Amino acid sequence: MVTAITRTYLGSTAEERRLLRRETLLKAGCDVYAQRGYRNATVKAICERAGLTERYFYESFPNNEALFLALFKDVSARMLDEVRAAGEAVRGDPAGKARAILEAYYRGLQAEPAPARVFVIEAADISPAAHEIARLTFERFTDLLTQAWTDAPVQRDPALRVGVSGAVVQIARDWICNGFSQPLTSVVDAALRISAVLAEQ
Repeated sequence: MVTAITRTYLGSTAEERRLLRRETLLKAGCDVYAQRGYRNATVKAICERAGLTERYFYESFPNNEALFLALFKDVSARMLDEVRAAGEAVRGDPAGKARAILEAYYRGLQAEPAPARVFVIEAADISPAAHEIARLTFERFTDLLTQAWTDAPVQRDPALRVGVSGAVVQIARDWICNGFSQPLTSVVDAALRISAVLAEQ
């Protein structure tokens, strides 16, 4: 039997260093995409921002789109965790739970306007794979809204759910494009009124 030897350097293994480089590239990618937009971002620019050579980029990602997709999944998962926690913090009030979910979503966009523009407006049109991430993310988001209003995961009208999801996203896109000029409370109120139809399912 051959025993595998894991090399260590300054207390970390090669795999730990690779994962650290990957996280550094993801953070750099987020910064570059936010500054330039996806279409104008290059592998070279991301590597320069990360302080790594392109060799290390291709160690973790085959191309720019692969990094973007990994980042989009990560950003989407964190957003869902945040809005879920916001909804769970409200007890016994369906409208209050739905409002908390929507407020957490829109407040998060307002807090980071440059990434919001990339991941809400630009992302879904980058590729079929990116579009699918966006679709699945808002399918899960609408699940959370449905459960807030009905306290049940049942979806009896998929078309209605898609309509609510689309409205929530379109409100976000318009808000971002207009520089978040409308008050947060007004944006949340509008989305809440639309989402209330989920209570009628």
